[in-house]
Amino acid sequence: MAAPYELTLGAKTHPKQLQRLDGKELTRVVDATDLQLFHLGIAREIAGWPELETVYAGETTRAAVRAVSKAANLREFNSFGVLAHGALGQLTSGCLRCFRCDSGLTSPDFRSLSRCAALESIGAQNGHLSQAAAAEVAAMPNLSHLDLEGAWLTDAAVAELAQSRSLESLYICRTQVTAEGVRNLARMPQLRELDVWALEPRVIDALVELPGLEAITLGQFEDADALTTARVLEVLEALPKLKRVWLDGVRLNEAQRADLEARFTCQLT
Repeated sequence: MAAPYELTLGAKTHPKQLQRLDGKELTRVVDATDLQLFHLGIAREIAGWPELETVYAGETTRAAVRAVSKAANLREFNSFGVLAHGALGQLTSGCLRCFRCDSGLTSPDFRSLSRCAALESIGAQNGHLSQAAAAEVAAMPNLSHLDLEGAWLTDAAVAELAQSRSLESLYICRTQVTAEGVRNLARMPQLRELDVWALEPRVIDALVELPGLEAITLGQFEDADALTTARVLEVLEALPKLKRVWLDGVRLNEAQRADLEARFTCQLT
């Protein structure tokens, strides 16, 4: 059996099956999301494929992440989540540009990622980012996008992230961050995109201190009513560079929806 440019692993794929693949040295993308667990044996096998650039995994272990990071040309790793035990440790890929893990990342894991100087994007939903680890993330020279939706995140950690001179896109929705934390972001003139959905209502007032924003996501859970439509529209009007708007849980009448859609690229839910 010859390996294609993009290879999808079946739920019961065994490392020995991969060893027998013809042309595996040409495979650039591996989709392992059907595996019950992206484990060390699979990771070690594909890490030796010289053209491997992208890996999509379901649940994985930290040992498997370390192993696959040894792939010489790995640029992107995506996972549904990592198991609770262990630590990422040292990741060896010098080419890694994008790392995403939707649950389970801890502050030591963020410290490991911060040593990957080429990283441009980190997705770490539902993770845990301490103030000390945030300071190390903020020092990353090429990081432009950070997704912390649902993470354990405090105002103190956001204050550290605000020291970044490379971050242009930041998602802090569904976190513990308050208006005081958001005001720290005024120290980031390069910040262009911000997701503050489902934060405390006072956050809306802090947004006017971020005039450089070009894209904003805000709103509340469907059964909440703390955000008033009038105040949301006032704040959008006060952001002079705004181009893209995603409002979720903000009640709008037909005229208001039509006005927003005429002025911005909108997603209104």
